Formats: sequence, C-alpha cells, structure tokens
Amino acid sequence: MAQSAYDQILPEKERAEIVDKILEERLDSLLPILMDKSGIEMWILISREYNEDPILKTMLPSTWLSARRRTILVFNKPKDQPLEKIAIARYDVLTKC
Repeated sequence: MAQSAYDQILPEKERAEIVDKILEERLDSLLPILMDKSGIEMWILISREYNEDPILKTMLPSTWLSARRRTILVFNKPKDQPLEKIAIARYDVLTKC
C-alpha cells in the first residue's frame, strides 16, 4: 500500500514541539552572535494583547497565538557573557521554548 503525502504530516502537537525546539536553538545560538555583531547589549520587546509587535509573535511558543495581556521579553547580552532570556508576563513564555 502506497503512503500518501498526508501520512507524512506530523500531528499538530509534534509540529509544535519541533517549532519550539528550533526557536530555542535560534535564541540560544544565533541571537547572541547577532547581538554581539550589532553591539546590542540589551533588547527589550514589549507588547500588549491585540497590539503585538510583529517580531514578538515569532518569539512566542508555537501554541501561543498572541501576546497575553502585557508580555515583555528581555534579552541581555553583556560582552563576553552568556545571553540572559527574561520574560515578564503573567504566563510562562521562555520556559516553553
């Protein structure tokens, strides 16, 4: 019996796990390099529900459709130090990705 293309599509939960893993890898490896090259030591993203920064949407866990109430992400990267990821929100953000 031939396998159709639809049989190769992962269930939504498994796809979300893969997307979150890729996001975590990008935040942990790519973002520190970009911040160092740009001379940025701290990046603050602030969004409110129904008025999200388009960039923030790309940094939220895959199961989130938008910011919750007020969502603040802080990425702190002092020179020669590891990246700190801080979420200031009512709900878990960065621990899910």
